[in-house]
Amino acid sequence: MRIYHKIRDENTNRTKWIVITDPDEIYVFWLIEVLRLILGESPFSADWGIPATETIATNIYPDYYVSIVKEKFAPYFQYLSIERLDHDVDREVVYKVEIIKLNGKSVSENIKVNPNG
Repeated sequence: MRIYHKIRDENTNRTKWIVITDPDEIYVFWLIEVLRLILGESPFSADWGIPATETIATNIYPDYYVSIVKEKFAPYFQYLSIERLDHDVDREVVYKVEIIKLNGKSVSENIKVNPNG
């Protein structure tokens, strides 16, 4: 199994795609990509993602959709927590993701959810 993940080079501010093939990392990066997806953006999984554009327009946080994503990914981890941070800077919604993988290693990351990526 493999997935593709977009990263931003902090030195050049350019984005590039990398291939993730490590079975231990695939679900973590897949979760991040799903949180960054706009609902209906994927041609393969139209019901995955967050309605970020509608969230910005209505000022209603996409917590319901995030809870659905959490339910879908919970079986892949020992522990999964996704909580919205209270600050909303530059019209971005930020979620703190905390994971304990099946091998016991932990991951903590803040994920920005917005229509501009």
